[in-house]
Amino acid sequence: MDFFEYQEEARKRTRLLVFYYAMAVVLIIAAVYLALVFGVTYREAGRHPPSLWHPSLLLWTTVFVGGVIGIGTAFKVSSLASGGKSVARMMGGQLVAAETTDPDERRLLNIVEEMAIASGVPVPPVYLIDEAGINAFAAGFNPSDAVIGVTRGCLEHLDRDELQGVIAHEFSHILNGDMRLNIRLIGVLFGILLLTVIGTWLTRIAFYSGMTRRRTSRGGGKEGGARLAMMLFGVLLIAAGSIGVFFGRLIKSAISRQREFLSDASAVQFTRNAAGIGGALKKIGRLSSRLESFHAEEASHMFFANGVKSTFGGLLSTHPPIEERIRRIDPSLLQDARTSSQPPRPAPATDAPVSGFTAGAAVTDPADITSRIGTLDARGLDYAARIIAAIPESLRMAARTSHGARAIVYCLLLSSEKGAAEKQMAYLQQNLPELTLKSVGEISRRIGDVTAAARLPLVELALPALQQLEKDEYLQLKKNVKSLILTDSKVSIFELALSRNLVRHLEPVYGKPEKMPVTYRSIRPLLPQCLPLIAMLGRYGNEDDPQQAILDFTAGIEQLGCDPAATPMPETSGDPVETFAKALKVLQQADGKVKKKLVNACVAAALGNRKVTVSEAELLRAVADSLDCPLPPIVVSDFTG
Repeated sequence: MDFFEYQEEARKRTRLLVFYYAMAVVLIIAAVYLALVFGVTYREAGRHPPSLWHPSLLLWTTVFVGGVIGIGTAFKVSSLASGGKSVARMMGGQLVAAETTDPDERRLLNIVEEMAIASGVPVPPVYLIDEAGINAFAAGFNPSDAVIGVTRGCLEHLDRDELQGVIAHEFSHILNGDMRLNIRLIGVLFGILLLTVIGTWLTRIAFYSGMTRRRTSRGGGKEGGARLAMMLFGVLLIAAGSIGVFFGRLIKSAISRQREFLSDASAVQFTRNAAGIGGALKKIGRLSSRLESFHAEEASHMFFANGVKSTFGGLLSTHPPIEERIRRIDPSLLQDARTSSQPPRPAPATDAPVSGFTAGAAVTDPADITSRIGTLDARGLDYAARIIAAIPESLRMAARTSHGARAIVYCLLLSSEKGAAEKQMAYLQQNLPELTLKSVGEISRRIGDVTAAARLPLVELALPALQQLEKDEYLQLKKNVKSLILTDSKVSIFELALSRNLVRHLEPVYGKPEKMPVTYRSIRPLLPQCLPLIAMLGRYGNEDDPQQAILDFTAGIEQLGCDPAATPMPETSGDPVETFAKALKVLQQADGKVKKKLVNACVAAALGNRKVTVSEAELLRAVADSLDCPLPPIVVSDFTG
């Protein structure tokens, strides 16, 4: 099953959620209605024959119960609108500063950075939850707004391999499309559980008001009857809410358990080290994964392991039993020996140099690129670790501060032409605060040590710090980047990819995230956006060979089912950054099948000459990222076939 099939499966599971949710609402309404009917029948006993049909009562019950559930769901969904960050804050998480020097936190961030770069997703913010239990979660609507949450128990009890296994499990949820469903579950189920909250509130009011009346010796029979009715109605809502709790557990169990097995298996595949995640599970079995947070029940399905006490003998648990998970990973891990029958893969050497793109798996066929969308493997992790290690330590440290991160972006955009570079520096001197300008001066002397392959990964390392800017600082950054790019009146592939990367991952942080509903299920209406995009890939990859650019364009549009004889290569005019952005904004609204066809076309255009350059690889990743199709680093090499 490939990335696009996983996304389709996630949508099917969303439909299953809607079915369970509707069933739960209907049964809760029925339970409240029948209880009220019983009360009415009991009062009228002896005067009228008992009847279960009371249309007006059914109407008002439906309006009240449905209204409470609907309002509760709408409130919770609204409170989670900011995505993963809202879940992390709900759980009491504190953002781990990008520049932290705490060794445990630094180890955690290093693991997250390696996995993000290896999988092609932006480096997610990491939140630390002050809980003793060993647990973690990934939350967000898509990879761009994902966050990783980790309990302090993880940092205190897990070694690097074990922590890497847990984080790999969470990255599987990011890549497989589980996060969107998980965050929707929180909002949907809150409405069902709200009945219990209201019932508890009514019961307490009735109880304490009754005590007050008795102490003051006031209150007649009618008032006592009203309090009793309020208390009974509160108990009724609590009972109905219990049905909601049951169905909430049922929904979570039905949707989550098999996904946990899949994510465990993916973690082993990613790290090539069963003992890592297996060791983490063994420690959870020996210690605990329980959470004390008031919101643990709401988010229990999102965590690495059970965060709440199991009920019904574990039948409705959101996670499979620990022993079963370990057995599926590697049965030998259940023995007393701490490691599996296979020795764990040694951690990548952090001081290994990177020579061009020879460190990873070489591209041997265009289809190999598309097939790796939404994947992560041990070779990619090794490659990412070496790419990061090849970046000078001083630049990695600078990328973790707000001034240093901005300075890195500016320095990467400085032209190699002396005249243009002088104009760019003059602009920066007039528009940058003193500390950022000082950082530019320091970093500009070392930025030449960054290989072409490591330029965008360096920007990705800077993203967490850039996401902490004030809004006016971000707007100034955006303005400065555009000015630097346009100084020499031409836009390179790297500049195009970098500007797209920044807008894609910073704009939702400082503005209202745009919802991109699936509107297009056919490639035909999208051709006005597809053709200029593919033409751009052809031209940028063959700036000195117009004939090859046409051949590459032809290779791309053939993947779309277009007739090359009837589809001339369009001219590109105006601001290419704007053209690129506008085309991708429309293409984001395509369904998975259309996106797959489009990415195939872009890959075919980039590789039409049977060779991919660093710049083409950067642009391909920018296109795939904009379509929510995370593409791991492309190892550039000539190939045949």
